[in-house]
Amino acid sequence: MRAAWFVARSQLRARWGSVIVLTLVVGITGAVVLATVAGARRTSSATTRFRNETASANLTVFVPDVDPAVIDQLRALPGVQTIGVARQLMSTVNGALTGGVGAPVDDNIGVTVDRSRLLDGRRPAQQRVHEVAVPEGLAKANGLRVGDSITMHGYTPDQVKTVIETGSFDVGHPKGPEVELRVVGITRSPADLSFEGDEGGVMFTTRAFGEKYAGRIGSFAAQVLRVRTVDSDAARNFVRVARAQTATAGAEG
Repeated sequence: MRAAWFVARSQLRARWGSVIVLTLVVGITGAVVLATVAGARRTSSATTRFRNETASANLTVFVPDVDPAVIDQLRALPGVQTIGVARQLMSTVNGALTGGVGAPVDDNIGVTVDRSRLLDGRRPAQQRVHEVAVPEGLAKANGLRVGDSITMHGYTPDQVKTVIETGSFDVGHPKGPEVELRVVGITRSPADLSFEGDEGGVMFTTRAFGEKYAGRIGSFAAQVLRVRTVDSDAARNFVRVARAQTATAGAEG
């Protein structure tokens, strides 16, 4: 999802310190639409079954920190099946820059939404800091197997703020936590069949990892909502209400 994060970066730079809601719809074809909702494209029944099997999100919304009560209100909107909340972590994985790392904030990621198909191994225990399941694109790019280790090195919040303010990634090597993670599983999701897969896919750490390290690793968005809706009309309504709610909820940009 690195390209998607970098698209968001330019908008965040322009509006740093203000309330931000950026919406990305990432389709199976790899299309990205910024600040709108794309109409559903005709796909094969196999693709539809795969998306349903994995409870794949059809909407990704970048928002500032908001009260959990606001998230609960968004979950109650008509046509919203589930919302998973994560924090994007700007990091390198085995020395390669990636924006496709997230730390779950709630228990929905990997359960009610973005429940990737397990190809090998097992799913990481959420209470364990140093376990991870990696998407198959990242596994192939790095020759990873279950039992191997990867090194994740985070950029500090100050480094990411500099990127946003200057529009340049010339901030040197990451200066945040450097953590070795053990690969316990290899996964596949619909996103792995799009451009996201070409860039390694999206890797979620465990909640325990986020609780220990997320505050020390910079992010282009305070919160990322992975949303699954019944159709595009529900997605459009979600975007409209999310903008209004976050604009009036005393959110911190």
